[in-house]
Amino acid sequence: MPELVTALASFDPPAVVEEVVGRLNSRGWIEDSADVVLLTQAGVEQHERLGPRVNRVRQQVAVALPQDEYIALVGLLSRLVTALPPRPELSR
Repeated sequence: MPELVTALASFDPPAVVEEVVGRLNSRGWIEDSADVVLLTQAGVEQHERLGPRVNRVRQQVAVALPQDEYIALVGLLSRLVTALPPRPELSR
């Protein structure tokens, strides 16, 4: 998993990436073997279910904001999420 943490370093600090990977693993959505992280069948199903929703939100935001403001928004939201304490009730 060190390569994954490095690859995602521009998006989130290592501790955040490790926490997210741990949650995905505990939900049975990924498996980590030989330093390769793969979606399980349950993970593939969740990805297929959520993909269209994520794309709709991205399209709506892209229409509302110029690209530079969208990038700034994502950066600000990332910082906010990192700074807020975890809420177990949202980790379903």
